[in-house]
Amino acid sequence: MKRVHRLEEKRTMANLTLEKEEMKRKAWHDRNLWKTEIKERSLVLLYQPSLYNKKEKKLSPRWTSPYKGTFPEGMVRLSSLEGIQIPLVNQSHLKPYEP
Repeated sequence: MKRVHRLEEKRTMANLTLEKEEMKRKAWHDRNLWKTEIKERSLVLLYQPSLYNKKEKKLSPRWTSPYKGTFPEGMVRLSSLEGIQIPLVNQSHLKPYEP
């Protein structure tokens, strides 16, 4: 019976240690996360790796031309400089355009 009780204690200690390590890892990740500020109507580049054949154009850029972005409900609606609308994209696929 003592062995079972010790086993349960070891499991709880392992779970506590695991939770502490996960919290440390999350804190480190949040601290070192790149923070990109993209403002309404600013110019952004869109990341689209599927447009290119990886074998033919290995060193070609995966970022497509600048777009203007608007932010309805957390997603980003893009329009080209000519005014053509592009479907909603996630903000993580964008980076600020710096000419």
